[in-house]
Amino acid sequence: MLFSEFFERATGFAPHPYQARVAAEGLPDLLRVPMGAGKSKAVVLGWLWRRLHGSDEVRRATPRRLAVALPMRTLVDQFETDVQECLDRLGLAAEVGLYVVMGARRSDERRWRIEAHQPSIVVGTIDCLVSKALNRGYGISRNAFPIDFALMTNGTHIVIDEIQLAAASTVTLRQIAGFRRTWPAAEPAGLTCMSATVDRRIINTVDNADDDVVTIALGEPDRHGRLGELLAAGKVVRRMPGEQPSAPPAVAAHAQARHRPGSRTLVVVNTVKSAKAIFASLRRLKPAAEVLLIHSRFRGVERAELARRLIGPVPEAGVIVVATQVVEAGVDLDSSVLITESAPWPSLCQRSGRCNRYAKVSDAELWWFSGSSPGPYTAEDIVETERVLTGLEGEPCTGEVLLAQVVTPGDLALRVLRRPDFLALFDTAPDLSGVDIDVAPFIREGADSLDCQVAWIEVPPKGAPEPGAALPGQAWRCPVPVNEARSWAKSVEAWTLDVVVERWERVRAQTRIRPGELILVAARSGGYNPDVGFDPTSTLLVQGEPPSATDAPSGAEEVDLLSADLTNGEARRWELLDEHLRATRDHAVALVKALDPDLDEGMRRVTVAAAYTHDIGKANLEWQQGLRATAHPIEGPDGLLAKSPGRGRLAVPGRSSFRHELQSALMLGTPEAADLRTHAGITDDDVFLVRYLVAAHHGKVRLQVRQPSGSAGPSHGTLGLRDGELLGPSTVLDTSVEPWVVDLGLLALGGEQSWTRSALELLDRYGPFRLAYLEMLVRVADWRASAGLGLPDGAVR
Repeated sequence: MLFSEFFERATGFAPHPYQARVAAEGLPDLLRVPMGAGKSKAVVLGWLWRRLHGSDEVRRATPRRLAVALPMRTLVDQFETDVQECLDRLGLAAEVGLYVVMGARRSDERRWRIEAHQPSIVVGTIDCLVSKALNRGYGISRNAFPIDFALMTNGTHIVIDEIQLAAASTVTLRQIAGFRRTWPAAEPAGLTCMSATVDRRIINTVDNADDDVVTIALGEPDRHGRLGELLAAGKVVRRMPGEQPSAPPAVAAHAQARHRPGSRTLVVVNTVKSAKAIFASLRRLKPAAEVLLIHSRFRGVERAELARRLIGPVPEAGVIVVATQVVEAGVDLDSSVLITESAPWPSLCQRSGRCNRYAKVSDAELWWFSGSSPGPYTAEDIVETERVLTGLEGEPCTGEVLLAQVVTPGDLALRVLRRPDFLALFDTAPDLSGVDIDVAPFIREGADSLDCQVAWIEVPPKGAPEPGAALPGQAWRCPVPVNEARSWAKSVEAWTLDVVVERWERVRAQTRIRPGELILVAARSGGYNPDVGFDPTSTLLVQGEPPSATDAPSGAEEVDLLSADLTNGEARRWELLDEHLRATRDHAVALVKALDPDLDEGMRRVTVAAAYTHDIGKANLEWQQGLRATAHPIEGPDGLLAKSPGRGRLAVPGRSSFRHELQSALMLGTPEAADLRTHAGITDDDVFLVRYLVAAHHGKVRLQVRQPSGSAGPSHGTLGLRDGELLGPSTVLDTSVEPWVVDLGLLALGGEQSWTRSALELLDRYGPFRLAYLEMLVRVADWRASAGLGLPDGAVR
């Protein structure tokens, strides 16, 4: 299918010339196009057409996933809706996955991983997706860090929208793209930076210079037809009158006075506090128009309803929208009147793109006022913006006129990700003190701009959350800036999970709260109002997630602690161990065939061997007893088992924090398992890589192996195994393994043959991208086998 036909079928419009260039030439390093010109459709449909309709060479070079990183979470739902409509019109909804990996779609986190072989579009916020690329995914379990890292850095083309609003993340992604020259990826990967305004300082990074950056911008053919009309749409720039125009009552009164019935008026300010105050003032004025408050501090359930009303049909009396920076980019939003607080010039230009976006009026208005303080921006950037706006007073300005203004950029102080930083992040084990490497400076310019998550739950007086209890689904969590959460949570009944001692601890003055971390708060503590979002002053009882028909919160997750074996995964049935191992091997073979990664035959063989032997440690008799007890009183079939229809945690009698994958890895290295290694096709050169992948198949035992603090005394050994104990005999995969002795000396730090030293040698040999990719293959094969899914791409056993 020709791209022009493909695009028109998806959208109802012919593509602009620059959009056709993106499809013909490939997604560029830099897409520099004004606001409202269709950048998102250019990259999504350009990528999709190349992936499905390009030549064989083009399809092989086009990554199978497109990950779109948006500046604000309020943009995600609309973007998903737009893309879904395109897929539906093209008849591709069943062929191309569309996954939201934040917000109210917790299930998508699982689905985009388990369908790693399918072409897919992954949508999330910049914070969410860039943290995944740093091996520290915000808002997900630690054990999922490596698999998301592998998928984001292999076989994915990342598009970061409006890079001027995300300078730190852009620099980080440019650096990671540069690192692939040192450490090759297993599948083609790419990066496209999009913006109407570009500061070359965030493109030209120390390990990825901008000497050969491929850029696509508007050409002369784009200035004709419908796009030419949109580019010519203007708005008159004026400063708000009055002695105190920034006072919330004054802004509200001006919005009411300038509002036009049947249209949308947009008020954009720099802080949530200001937005709430203006919204309250507008409500007191009781305008005929509907009034909406839009910011990022709402739970998913309320945010979804606000998004529907924001972009829905405009009522007869019109609507006045009071918003923060959440509407600066990616929102398909149009207004006849825009009132904005002065902001850095790139942000001001983005806001202007929401005024007369579709050239529907000839007298659009852009009003601006100076805020009472520059925060959260620098005074220098605000002064420079106001200098330019003053010079445009009374002038009708198009978007291109605004973008053409000469503006002196402010200082840019960013922390740059270097190779040692990146390698250090490969180790996902928590520090013994519970303190983790802070990736916040690599994602946002100020740590205070990063969010944690707050969810309200019912707890008895003087009670506390149970470590194994189901957590509220993402739709019932509210993003809150870390600094605000820290100061508020210590004064209410709130808890954070201590990953070292593995229990929920009350938030105290000294508690360290990390970006993406979940804080559980007693519903009686208040702190949230459905009309205005997070509100520390609110004492209203907060309604939490209602129970589902199964008495478990919909979309809820369990805390996957190191000591917890949630072994059944997707299983709902009894499954014999040998059957599961063979099914996982078959899925690994089919995945490698479907993905056809850039891996030599040795790495492919090792992947299959690791999948084939990943659960042999489940032959442990105490583990077998614990598994059977999960489905009590159902006894299950005779023989060694891998899965049961039971749910919840598996307790292994007499073994604290037992990790079956560690026993699997240790067992594989023993002389007694020589016949099993031969049967699985494991050569002497492959042994440690296979053992590493086997140990890592739950994401908990990787570069380091240690007991969770406080879960057991030294006499209990490490993760349920005791040094010198005799285990076995057993028969796995029709192969006998004689009794063998546990040697925990290999797990100690230091020494020529230590586990950590050997694992670091693998990291040095294969590089972080490919080593994580091998982990991903084994884990996805295990998940698919556990869920009883068909083999990828119809491959046969």
